[in-house]
Amino acid sequence: MTTYVAFGQWTDQGARAIADSPRRLDAAKQKLEAMGGRVLSFYLTMGEYDMVLVYETPDDATAARFLLLLGSLGAVRTTTMKAFPEKAYREIVASRLDGPVYRSLRNDGSRSDRENERFPCMSPSTDTSALVA
Repeated sequence: MTTYVAFGQWTDQGARAIADSPRRLDAAKQKLEAMGGRVLSFYLTMGEYDMVLVYETPDDATAARFLLLLGSLGAVRTTTMKAFPEKAYREIVASRLDGPVYRSLRNDGSRSDRENERFPCMSPSTDTSALVA
């Protein structure tokens, strides 16, 4: 499953009904489970955001539906990020940094003639005037 980190801020409506917040959290957890996801952790925070919710869902569409549901209730606004665990991070970095495009970049940003032949659209000598017109 895919992991997401949601930063939440209470709306005026949510702040006025703060005593009901634990019940709303429990209801949100149940809704997410019914969608095939689960809450991994929840934190009350101090600062720009009032809470952080770490959760996972089977796919991005399910995560979006969950956030739309939360937003439609009117008690909280969220900013959400898709999160990659350390293993995935290492695989992503290794696959991209070992790739031909990355390896072909020199320290000064230029490419060798051989690399310009392989990637002509990235060659400094490529005429791009027709693209700008």
